[in-house]
Amino acid sequence: MRERVWVEGRNLRLEERWAEGRVERLATFAADLVRLRVDAIVASSTPAALAAQKATKTIPVVMVTTSDPIGSRGHGSTSTEYGEHEVLVNINTLAILSGNLPARALGMATEWALLHQHELRAAWERASRLQPPGKIEPLP
Repeated sequence: MRERVWVEGRNLRLEERWAEGRVERLATFAADLVRLRVDAIVASSTPAALAAQKATKTIPVVMVTTSDPIGSRGHGSTSTEYGEHEVLVNINTLAILSGNLPARALGMATEWALLHQHELRAAWERASRLQPPGKIEPLP
């Protein structure tokens, strides 16, 4: 941006908001940014982008990354991490969408997803309505 003469503090101001995993805060943050008449809203998740789009029809909303790349098409997914490994799993079919896990960790993640598939779907539905998804118990 410096090459294009955008310099923070001189002719660029960044207004940051972090929900810290609390989806219920997103609508308030989006409304706040709209009131500030920002030039663009940059969102880092599907729920944040949806909240921003709901808050404005005139300010561009840019989503730079997402932990749920298919979520905006109405299909839920969950991400599981193990050490430096990560896998993205469709919650309806339990199909692996991307990534990999060591066999033992994948077996445990699959067992957990099978036990909690109904809860995962319900949590996805709540999150897609910008409501807190709630907690799901880990494996015993």
